[in-house]
Amino acid sequence: MAPVLTDWKCRMAKVSICIPAYKQIHYLEKALNSVIQQRYQDYEVVITDDSPDDSVWKLLDNFDFEGRLRYERNQVRQGSPENWNHAISMAGGDYIKILHHDDWLVDEHSLEKFVELLERDPSACFAFSGSLVIDDITGQERSHVCSEQALERLRVMPESLLRGNVVGAPSATIFRRAACPGRFDPKLKWLVDIDFYIACMKSSSHFAMTNECLVATPTNAGHQVTEICRNDAAVELFEYQYVFNKYATQLENDPMTRIFLRNLFERFRIRTVDDLENFGVELILDPNFFNSLEIRYWPIAKIMNKLSRVHNTIVSAIPLLSRSRTYQSR
Repeated sequence: MAPVLTDWKCRMAKVSICIPAYKQIHYLEKALNSVIQQRYQDYEVVITDDSPDDSVWKLLDNFDFEGRLRYERNQVRQGSPENWNHAISMAGGDYIKILHHDDWLVDEHSLEKFVELLERDPSACFAFSGSLVIDDITGQERSHVCSEQALERLRVMPESLLRGNVVGAPSATIFRRAACPGRFDPKLKWLVDIDFYIACMKSSSHFAMTNECLVATPTNAGHQVTEICRNDAAVELFEYQYVFNKYATQLENDPMTRIFLRNLFERFRIRTVDDLENFGVELILDPNFFNSLEIRYWPIAKIMNKLSRVHNTIVSAIPLLSRSRTYQSR
């Protein structure tokens, strides 16, 4: 039977730190160490284990969460995002703080600062922070933060996240369990996080954020779902259509979204429905909307735009050349 452990203090916690685990205990150990060192103590740890072995279970022997651990190993592997959903379903805290097993809290005050984002703004059901992104190959670091322009765009239209994830990984977020949608869409892999963020933001009048980096996350790690899905035409072409359809009313007349979709189809050389089907993907957009994108003419339009810019540059330079010749003749 798969191990199940629930400690009594869990029911009293304000925050549920949900860690969906899958092997890779060298990452998980770092995540758990970052939790242990937190100054903020009103939390429980919820670990749902998708591993085929007992490596995670054995690792937990090295940690003492003082009665605040819920652990369950799945009898059948659930995969992401269902393992994420399983962790959330086991949580008892008012606030859900997802921490992927390969991410970690940057210092001892991180959890406290996440909680403060929601405590200071009772009407916000969702909050996020900046992220310290560390290249798993080179060790190079960069900060992933939301610009003022992107922040204002999110406030006006959360659906604009479809064009780019300015929030970051789920580990950069915290949300109220009672107010936000409780599940990540199991039909998604590549866009599963932004789809969830949009739903959270739309469920409340506003959200809270800080550009301070409270979590660290690796990139270029071969095990990550996002790396596996990157540039996978079938995944991207299906998921962008699928998420767009959820919010079509808000997005179909947005010029930037239309350009984004045109560029997406152009990247994979999609001109017609047949081109989509060659990737094993059905057209699930409204056919009229798909045709309105005029993607079969988009390459020609881009060439014409470039020619137009060259033409305008030449025309604008003619008076300057004329004045130069007049001056020289004098």
